[in-house]
Amino acid sequence: MTWLLVIASVHAGAASAQTRIFRDDFNGAAGSTPSQWWVEDHYQGRGKFGQAGWVNGSGAMDVSVGRYNASAPGVLAQTSMRTQRLFQPSPGRVLDFRIRARIWGQDQRGIVTAFFLYSQGQRNGAFRSDEADIEWLTNAAANRTDDSMLISTWHNWNRDDPHYDIDQHPQFGTQISRLEPLGFDIGGWQTYTIRWGQGVLEFFVDQPNGQWRYIGGYYGGQVPTQPMHLFVNAWAPDSSWSQAFDASLQPTSNPAQQAWHGMSVDWIEVLDRPSPN
Repeated sequence: MTWLLVIASVHAGAASAQTRIFRDDFNGAAGSTPSQWWVEDHYQGRGKFGQAGWVNGSGAMDVSVGRYNASAPGVLAQTSMRTQRLFQPSPGRVLDFRIRARIWGQDQRGIVTAFFLYSQGQRNGAFRSDEADIEWLTNAAANRTDDSMLISTWHNWNRDDPHYDIDQHPQFGTQISRLEPLGFDIGGWQTYTIRWGQGVLEFFVDQPNGQWRYIGGYYGGQVPTQPMHLFVNAWAPDSSWSQAFDASLQPTSNPAQQAWHGMSVDWIEVLDRPSPN
């Protein structure tokens, strides 16, 4: 499967050409381009979303969790943004969702930063969701130089009757997650890709020589089929997700004790290209 390791080049002819259909370099003063993103505003885990990412001194956008939350005292301040547009691959083509990011994995346990696709709605007699995730857990990165990332697929997952680690159950849907070793420090700048096509969901990381390294994948009936928004966020799970929770992360009511934990994002893009299958 040597095609997994090489970036597809642009070919002649409209049917085979690679097309960039989305890009944000986060160069604006507000971080993200307002015409392309919505800022989420709801409670999740141990905090509340509501803050947008912002440009830091190096020209990247910070997506983070803050210990002080002026709008919701007593809970953590969290960041989540989703694209205004929906994405769905066309027959015979795949979408590559790419992010260049640096995870602040060493300073605080209990943080999850994520780059993922998601949609939800009433279908098949229940409130269901589709999702494709890359998640970086600081619990799996603290004091390490050989880090991991969590990859997941969710297809027709029943949020009204949730059962985890279920594969293609007619009532509960599909949810499969696994922590994959990467062999490098996620604290350095890395480029990650979610490839989504009909019956294929794969995860890659760029290598210094320009090739892509295959990390893992899901196929056939395990793959989401609904149109999905693209998200980037940082949040702190509660103790119900023991793999990612850490009690040492505590909110503060004193703004002078503010501290931020999360990741920096250089750019995000989406490429539409012919399916390599």
